[in-house]
Amino acid sequence: MPPEKMKEYGKYHTAVGNYQEVRACKDIGIRRSEYLTTFVWDVCKGVHEEFRAADCIYVEPSWLHGYQKFTKGTSAEGSVYKDYLNGLTMIIKELNLPTFVLCGEQVCKMLKAPQRKYIDFVFHKMKAPFGIWNVDGPLPFSNEIEAREYVARNFNTILDCSCGYGIIAPNILKHGKKAILTDINPDCISYVYNEFIRGKDAK
Repeated sequence: MPPEKMKEYGKYHTAVGNYQEVRACKDIGIRRSEYLTTFVWDVCKGVHEEFRAADCIYVEPSWLHGYQKFTKGTSAEGSVYKDYLNGLTMIIKELNLPTFVLCGEQVCKMLKAPQRKYIDFVFHKMKAPFGIWNVDGPLPFSNEIEAREYVARNFNTILDCSCGYGIIAPNILKHGKKAILTDINPDCISYVYNEFIRGKDAK
């Protein structure tokens, strides 16, 4: 993928050419900058106390066929995709925040999303629904790139509890907002730390 497209789409696991199933990255604990907080967390464990600072949830979760690959070598290895979705559902219900989850049709059903908004999923060149919770009124976005911008403009502290390589981080920083970015994969959290936090007033 050309570098300019990588910047536009963001870094999905499957968009990174040299992605390895298992990396030797260690859990680096909770790391912070003025705007971002990042750490390793398994959504199957439910709500972490850090999540309670959020006023919005935005997630582009692992899809079914990638789940085993992305959890290999992590504490979630051996878990099933349904456990992952149950954990995500638990977080959404307990926090009860405006929530945007970009997922497939079947996952929307499994998460029991009360609303759906169909978009043109630019990266995968297909139609896909956002599951929407606790949001009233029109949603003026038509693809995932515009959706990230919408969320970063309209909320103050965004939780992405399956953040991968920090796909929404550039939007958060652009608008001077805050985010809590977690993932089960230490490789992802190390990337988020090195790319967006390290050397930038990190704590």
